[in-house]
Amino acid sequence: PFSPYETMQSVVELLAPQAHQKGLELAWLIDSDVPGALRGDRNRFRQVLTNLLGNAIKYTDRGGVSAALHVRSAQDGNCRLRLTIEDTGVGLENADIARIFGEFERAGESEERFESGTGLGLAIARQIVRAMDGEISVTASPGHGASFVAEFSLPVEDPEPVLHTYQDALDGAKILIASGHLIERRSLSHLLTQLGARVFEANEASREAIEEALADHPSAVDVLLIDADESPDEAGSALAELQKQFLGNNITGVVLTGAIEKVSIQDYRAVGFSEYLIRPVRPLSLYRLLVESRRSQTNTANSPEITCDTRVKRSDTQKLKVLLAEDNDINAMLATKTLDRLDCRVERVLDGVEAVRQVRSSIRDGNEFDVILMDVHMPEMDGLQATKSIRALQRELGSDPTTIVAVTANAFAEDREQCLAAGMDFYLAKPFDPAELAAILAESRSALKNAS
Repeated sequence: PFSPYETMQSVVELLAPQAHQKGLELAWLIDSDVPGALRGDRNRFRQVLTNLLGNAIKYTDRGGVSAALHVRSAQDGNCRLRLTIEDTGVGLENADIARIFGEFERAGESEERFESGTGLGLAIARQIVRAMDGEISVTASPGHGASFVAEFSLPVEDPEPVLHTYQDALDGAKILIASGHLIERRSLSHLLTQLGARVFEANEASREAIEEALADHPSAVDVLLIDADESPDEAGSALAELQKQFLGNNITGVVLTGAIEKVSIQDYRAVGFSEYLIRPVRPLSLYRLLVESRRSQTNTANSPEITCDTRVKRSDTQKLKVLLAEDNDINAMLATKTLDRLDCRVERVLDGVEAVRQVRSSIRDGNEFDVILMDVHMPEMDGLQATKSIRALQRELGSDPTTIVAVTANAFAEDREQCLAAGMDFYLAKPFDPAELAAILAESRSALKNAS
């Protein structure tokens, strides 16, 4: 069994730095009816996705690339899926389309696209897809990009979609996306529409662009999603104008920013933007943020659900010392940025062995960690065994138990129980919501203050 959602996310985030360094947009979406788990060869599915998406990024210099997974049909325990990779790159000549999947084949006229050769990779991808009772096709034209489509069938392991929890959760919500990134904007619009939201699109945050987007829809806006390409002053002016236009409506402001962009979230917060999302946007993170924001707007602040209002404020005086045990560089980068914005000092290790070693050293030095974020699946020693070793070490040295938070892509009840049984205190399912992490840190900070 494997999760198509988690597999797509890992590939997209692995290749995102390459796309963003070229100044390209990169967007991905997975329809709300895609099953939570399929049965098949996850590595081969990942290989097909990596090959198609990697080629698209390689041969695109302007614009961007998008990846989408849709359900074509489902019956008798099987699901037929369509994976579509589209780019705005150099495209292909008609004569080349019929032969680009041949082993070691190189397109003749379109050498710009295939100067280093991609035939073997595409040939292998086609063999894999055919082994899944499918086929790969391509449509393209010179100078106008290409669209590769892989259709295949796999048995369904868990029919409940990953996004099931949020189905129709935004029904009736009105969301304005102000961004000049057309590919990303349309992907976000599609994702939000699936959950029942009404989406308006503006290519920038100017008054004229927003007025045009809302011209035929005078109803109040609930959320403004704005790209960090807009300065804090421009973003603040747009939000203030909407607040003025829809007097009495509490509009949530969300900033979209790239992981490598030098953006001060504090500057956006100062002008009313309470939330942010890292591009390429994770569908689950987007849904969680907006759903929790909507709950808080409808006076559910006393609900036991964690809301985005529980984040740690930078006005808190004490920085938390956090040990991040994570072997994946992309996941570590995103977690570190989140922890930095929550005013933490972060030290990273790559596996459980290093985590135990660092905890031992910190206890002996009298400079212990306040919180440990522990990835469950790591080389050398996994997070469960590392946690057991750390708990035994703390008992041996007479140290107070450190808050340990499990971070894992596995979200089943038995996984949570395993983590708690190993001695972990909290559980975050990837991709974790910054608000959930903030709530855990707030609790840890409060406990430290009470102890002192």
